[in-house]
Amino acid sequence: MKARKTVILLSFMLFALYNIQAQDFLPMLNDNYMGINQVVLQPASIADSKFKIDINIVGINGDLYNDFIQFKREGIINPLGIITNKNWWDDYSFLTNPSDEARNAFFNLTVMGPGFMVSLPKDFAIGFTSKLRNIINIDGIGDALGRSIYEDFAYKPAWNIWHHDKDIRFIHHLYADYGLTVARKLYSDKNHQVKGGITVKLLQGLGAAHMQIDDFYYMIHQPNSSASKADYVSWNTSYAYLGFSDNWGHYNAPGDFKFDWKYKFISKPSLGLDLGAVYEFRKNSDEAGNKTAESSYNGSSNVNKYFLKVGVSVIDIGRLRYDRFYSNDFKIASTPDYKSRYDNGDNSIPNNTYWMNIRDVSMDFPPYYIFYDTLTLRESSIKGVEFNKKSSEKFDIQLPTAFSLQVDVNPYKCFYVNLTTYTALHQTYGNTSNSHYISTYSLTPRIEQQWYSVMLPLTVNQYGKLNLGLGVRASYVYFGINNIFSGLLNNTFGTNFYLGAKIPVWYSKDKFGGCN
Repeated sequence: MKARKTVILLSFMLFALYNIQAQDFLPMLNDNYMGINQVVLQPASIADSKFKIDINIVGINGDLYNDFIQFKREGIINPLGIITNKNWWDDYSFLTNPSDEARNAFFNLTVMGPGFMVSLPKDFAIGFTSKLRNIINIDGIGDALGRSIYEDFAYKPAWNIWHHDKDIRFIHHLYADYGLTVARKLYSDKNHQVKGGITVKLLQGLGAAHMQIDDFYYMIHQPNSSASKADYVSWNTSYAYLGFSDNWGHYNAPGDFKFDWKYKFISKPSLGLDLGAVYEFRKNSDEAGNKTAESSYNGSSNVNKYFLKVGVSVIDIGRLRYDRFYSNDFKIASTPDYKSRYDNGDNSIPNNTYWMNIRDVSMDFPPYYIFYDTLTLRESSIKGVEFNKKSSEKFDIQLPTAFSLQVDVNPYKCFYVNLTTYTALHQTYGNTSNSHYISTYSLTPRIEQQWYSVMLPLTVNQYGKLNLGLGVRASYVYFGINNIFSGLLNNTFGTNFYLGAKIPVWYSKDKFGGCN
């Protein structure tokens, strides 16, 4: 299958991969020697640090998960084939069995640019981070619709039957954030320590597109029973929210469009926040590094002193506001009595329908404006489409806010066990477009020393997919794939990867420090 025929679901994902060419950098961010990178998950982490200075050169994290398309083991071995091999999707992907459940997909790619942290006197630390974010959410697509789109409307079991999808949402958000982190040790005695931190971000909007459809009723129709693909659809919805920002290309006139995305500031500046706090319980702390717990790490030792560490954080608080560009909210009644037909199970072919020719409809995303162009031409010539001319000239995209709990236990020397929960917020449907992560929960044993760490994350996400992976930090580089083992043993519904490089400047000159 050619990439263009995967339409909505795959073109979203492919676009993200071409343009940048679970959540960011997990479980690596729980490593005590990750320095400035840790503030992505926990802003308080850099207080009372092991570093004089820590510099991140670059880091890349990618997540692609769904509950509809599976990928063969052989494809996981060659993920770059998505870009280089035009037959990759045909060779290495296939659909799950039909289901009554709605289908969902999530894509996240983060490029973490230059950043640094500096430890200051009186248990303070400051840090700077820069990130480019590309997040795509596809929520609530009914199985029949998703299967029809994926197969270019050749899925015959969906033909000539009324279908109803309660809520469908598509969101694509490109933005950058530049964060200033301040963290401090708030309390410390022999066995207890508390730290707090905050990151204030300058948000730079680079592009946004969203569509949310309420109560979507449709019939896919092909009058020629011997045809291989359906040609017509009756599309009906009581209301749909549609918003595209600028920066997706040039729209000159109906049918005259050129896709051309650029890195440029297209929204008003906005602020975002990350908040976090950490508690440490230090058992037998006098033996750790031959220093008392009241002593700071600074200037003393790279030995971890805690037996139990618990952190809580709320990250990515904020929103960006965009000018609406060639888009308005709308409603469609291709078949005037569509709801009663569905409610009564009347699957007779309606005569009073403004059939939409599927071959005339562009649902390739991006470019986004072609979709609006299709609706505009239909409103002016065929009717059935009605735009809300009073739609606001602006629309908001929420940042993918999440709540995280981090529990780290150090039962023996260099051995740690970590539990991290990552609960995604903003998953409800509303007037404001809600970009969101997917909730992820991980249990990760690791071996950690000053110059290297090895971890085996066992993760499960809200789609119910279980993964076993590998993370490694070695000297100045770090990398990992969170389903490398499970993906090689079984067909998978997605993947996660991360890699990066950094420059640490230690307080201690102990080359092999880091274990009790």
